[in-house]
Amino acid sequence: MTIQSVVRGSATVVLSGLGIGVAAAQQVDPSWLTINASQKRVAVELIAGLQASDSGFDFNGFRNGGLTLTVPRDWRVVLHFRNNDAKQAHSAEVTWDVQPVPAGPTRPAFTRSFTPRLAVGTAPQGTDSASFVADARGNLIIYCPVQGHGTHGQWIRMVVADKKQVPVPTLRATAARRVVTARQRRGETPLFVAVGNPPPGEIVRRQVHRHTVSLENADVVLAHLAADVGQHLVPVLQLHAERGIGKDRAHGPHHLNRVAGH
Repeated sequence: MTIQSVVRGSATVVLSGLGIGVAAAQQVDPSWLTINASQKRVAVELIAGLQASDSGFDFNGFRNGGLTLTVPRDWRVVLHFRNNDAKQAHSAEVTWDVQPVPAGPTRPAFTRSFTPRLAVGTAPQGTDSASFVADARGNLIIYCPVQGHGTHGQWIRMVVADKKQVPVPTLRATAARRVVTARQRRGETPLFVAVGNPPPGEIVRRQVHRHTVSLENADVVLAHLAADVGQHLVPVLQLHAERGIGKDRAHGPHHLNRVAGH
C-alpha cells in the first residue's frame, strides 16, 4: 500500500547577494513525497529551479537548507529529478553535511546517491533519477554540484535516523541557514578596493607613476593591506587640478610619492 505523508510549511528565501531576507509563499507539496512502507521505499520529486526569483538556485523552491527530507535508516530513496530551469543545467548529489557547501562534485554519502551528469548537469526541462539505500545515520545535504550552484544556496537538508526515531519518511520546511562571509565573522565593513594585487598607491581610473597625468577630481586610494581595513584607517585624498591650469605639470604627480609612492 502506498502512503503519502508530509508536513506543510513555508520558507524564508535569503538573497545572499543583497543580504535581504524575503518571506516566500512556497509550500511543501504533498505530491513531492510518496512512501511505500511495506517495501521500505520513498520516492521524492526533486525539482531544480522551481522559483525564477532564485535565478534557478533552489530545489522545490527552497534553498540554503530550507527544506529537510528525513528518512529511516536502510530505506531505499528514489530521487525523481526534474530541471525546471529554462536557462541552465542542474544536477543533484547526496553527501554528508559540510560547510561551506562544495562548489563541485564530491564523494557521495551512499552508493549511487547522485544523478548521472553531476558536473555537466541535466539540460533545462530535462529529467533524471537516482536510487540508493540510506544505510548510515547522520546529517546530510542534497545539493547541486554544477560548478558554484551549491555555494549559491542550491541545497536542502537530509537526515537519516533509526526507525524508532523516524518510523516513516517526512518532508518539511525548516529554517534556512544564513550565509556569513569570513569578513562578516571578523566584524569588518566591506569596502570597494582595487582587485588583483593592487600597488600601494593607486588612482581610480588613473595612475600614480612618473607620468604626466591630469589629476582633475581624481581620488587616490591606498589599497594596501586590504585584508586588515577593519583594524586600520585608510587615508583617502581628493585632489583638484583647477589650481594648476596653465602651469607646467611635468612633475605634478611626484608630490604624491610621500603618500602613495612606489
